Amino acid sequence: MTEPAAEQERPIGVPLLLFGLCFVFSYADRYVLSLLLPAVQRSFAISDTGVGLLQGAGFALVYALMGLPVARLIDRGNRVRIAAACVAIWSIASMLSAAAGSFAILALCRMGVAAAEAGLPPAAISYFRDGRSNAAAARASSLFMLAPFAGVGLALFGGAALLALFRGMGAGEDAWRWVLLLISAPGLLLAGLLVVILSDPPGRRATSGQAEAPSLRLIGTLFAEQKAMAPYFLGASLFALFNNALMAWYPSYLVRSFGRDPSLVGRVTGPAYMIAGIAGALLAVALVGSRARRGVGPVAGLTALVLALLVPVAGAITMAPSFDVSIGCYVLFAFLSAMFASLFIVPVQLSAPPAIQARSIAALLLCCGLSASVGTLLVGLLTDHLGLGLGRAIAVISLPAAALGTVALLIARRRF
Repeated sequence: MTEPAAEQERPIGVPLLLFGLCFVFSYADRYVLSLLLPAVQRSFAISDTGVGLLQGAGFALVYALMGLPVARLIDRGNRVRIAAACVAIWSIASMLSAAAGSFAILALCRMGVAAAEAGLPPAAISYFRDGRSNAAAARASSLFMLAPFAGVGLALFGGAALLALFRGMGAGEDAWRWVLLLISAPGLLLAGLLVVILSDPPGRRATSGQAEAPSLRLIGTLFAEQKAMAPYFLGASLFALFNNALMAWYPSYLVRSFGRDPSLVGRVTGPAYMIAGIAGALLAVALVGSRARRGVGPVAGLTALVLALLVPVAGAITMAPSFDVSIGCYVLFAFLSAMFASLFIVPVQLSAPPAIQARSIAALLLCCGLSASVGTLLVGLLTDHLGLGLGRAIAVISLPAAALGTVALLIARRRF
C-alpha cells in the first residue's frame, strides 16, 4: 500500500479530540447501567436472565446488527453529519431510558441507544484513514480507542459519586434514573460541536457500483480475497464475548461475592479501570506505529500476543479469594484489554479497500457485537438455570473464549 507523503497528511488533532469525546460518553452511557443494575433489577423485578437480555440481545445484538446499515450510509454520505446525528439520537434515547416506567420500555430505549451508537466508530475510523499514512492512521485509531476506558472509568467512578449524591438527596430507589439522565446529557452538546467544527472532505465517496452493491456481498469478497480475515474476525469476536460478559457482570459479582455497596464498587473499579486502561492503550499507541509501517501482519501478531496474556487473567479475575486480589486481577485485565481494544481494528482499517472501509469495520464490529450479546446472556442463563455462582459462570465463559481467540489470531497472523 502506498502511503501519502508526510506533507500531504491532514491534521488529526481536533477530529481525534471531538470523536474521542463522543466515544467517551458513548461508553459512559453504556456501562453506567452495569453499576446501576442492582437498583434497576429491584425497580423492575427482573432476573439475571432478564439482565442478560437487556445488556445482550437488547443492546449488544442491536448494536451489532445496525452497524452495517449505518456504515453503508457512512461510505456513501457525509461522515461528520451522520456521526453527529448518531450522537444526538443515542443521547436522547438514553435520557428517555431514565424515565422508563417498565422493563419493556427500558429495553426499547436501550435498543435505540445501541442502534445510534453503532454509527460512531466506523465513521471516526474511516475519517482518520483519509489522507494519512498507515502509521498515522493506526496511531489515531489506537488513540481513539483510549476513549472507552475513559468512558467506563467515568461511568463507574462518576456514576458512583452521582448515585451517592442522589441517594443523599432523598432520591431513594429512583437515584439510578438521575444518574443515567446526567450521564446522557453531554452528548447533545458534542453532536452540535461535531457539525460546527468538522467537515467531511470532498472526493472520498464510494464509486456508484461499490455504493449500491449489498454490504454482505462486498464483505464476502473481502473474505475471499484476504484469507486472514475469517480467523481474525473469529479471534476478535471471542475476545468480545468474554470481555463483554465480564464488563457487564463484574460490578454485580463484587456486590454479591464480597458484600460491597455498589457506590464503593464504582469508586474502586472506576479509577482502576480508567488508569490501567489508558496506560494499556498508550502502550499500544507507542507500539503500533512501527509495526504498521512493516505491514498488517506485525500488528495482528501483537494483537494475538495481548490476547494470549489475557488467558490466565480471564480465569482468575472472578475466582479470586478476596476483594483486593480480584481488583488486582481487574487492573491487569483493564491494562491488557485496553491494548487489545486499541489494536484490533487496525488490521482491518489497513487492509480494507477505501470504498468499503466503514462497512468492513462495521462487519468486524457486527461479529464482535453478536458474540458479546451471547456472552452476556450466557452468564445470566448459567446463574439462573444451572445454579452456578456469578463468578464461576463468568469464568466458564471467559477462559475458553480467550484461549480459542488466541489460537484464531495466531492463524490470522500467519496469513496476513
